[in-house]
Parts: sequence; structure tokens; C-alpha cells
Amino acid sequence: MVIESKINDVVSQLKTLGYPAKPTKDGVTSFITDVHSVQHGILITQTEDGEFQLDCQICTLGDLEKKHTDEKETLSLAWVLLSINSSIQPWSVALINPDNQLDPSDVLVLTTKVKDFENNSVLEEMIGALEQAMVHVSSVLN
Repeated sequence: MVIESKINDVVSQLKTLGYPAKPTKDGVTSFITDVHSVQHGILITQTEDGEFQLDCQICTLGDLEKKHTDEKETLSLAWVLLSINSSIQPWSVALINPDNQLDPSDVLVLTTKVKDFENNSVLEEMIGALEQAMVHVSSVLN
């Protein structure tokens, strides 16, 4: 169950940090701009156990296929993305694949969880780490 007051706190904190933020039925949406001036959507939701799940869309598999038409190159790219997980902690690269069938609409995300945003510094640290993770991922994808 989403606790509305906590979601409103997250919206307020994001705005204080200079990020646009909008409450939704299930959480908060925002975006971050990468080093190539591309905007990536961020979704922050509250899990059943009260923690916050943060997901930032990197791209779809279809986007990757357009840039990397060689199947071997795409597979190599997938391995490189997995290997950078250790260097982008607390974030990690994940694939959102609801039907267990790979298709162009599946989404690559950076994802992490936090217990709570007691104060601005927790969210600020997460966003700072996200910006660094985006640099790593961007260097692999471009």
C-alpha cells in the first residue's frame, strides 16, 4: 500500500533537488538527463514492505537492436551491461520482461531499493549515484 504522505515527501525532495516530480497512483515519476542530453524516465514506487523501488529507464531492446544490428554485438553488449553492475552499485542494470519472451518493447532499467528517504541526503545520494551509473551505461551504449 502506497503511503500518500511519504510519496508527497519524495515529490517535495525531488523538487528541492531540482528534478521535476509528479505523484501518480502508484508512486512518483520524474526524469534525469544523461550526458548526451537524453531524458530518461524515473519511477519511484513503494513496495509492500514499505521500501522504495527506484527504476530509471535506459532504453528498450528495440532501441538497442536499431543501433546494434549484429546479433553477436548485441549479445556482447548484454554481457558488458551485466558486468558493470559491480561498478554502479547501489544501482544495477535489469531487464523488465513481463511475458518472459524477448521482444523490442522489453525495457532495460537501472534499479535499486532503499528503506526510506528520511531526509534529502538519502535521495540526493541515490540521484548522484544514478547520474554516475548513467555515465557508465551511456559509455557502453554509445
